[in-house]
Amino acid sequence: MSTCSVWNRVVSPNGDTGVDAMLSPIAHEIVEAMSDPLLNAWLDSKGDENADKCAWTYGTTYRLGNGAYYNIAANGKYYLIQQNWNANRQTCAMSV
Repeated sequence: MSTCSVWNRVVSPNGDTGVDAMLSPIAHEIVEAMSDPLLNAWLDSKGDENADKCAWTYGTTYRLGNGAYYNIAANGKYYLIQQNWNANRQTCAMSV
């Protein structure tokens, strides 16, 4: 599957394709807002913010019985959330 596509098009981890599809882009924007609240902080040489560097990358993924992909499980729910740039490790990661 292409890393530039939404994985859960027809099925979703929690049975709500619309909401599940919005979670990763919302997390992406929240991370950027936290790391660059004034829009004048860190950018890479291409002009990307930290979450942009890892957009559409998910790390290790798993597949549910309904065919939906996820990479985070919490409180009985499953989520497919993109990785973000880890400046200390100089790579995309799910944690700091």
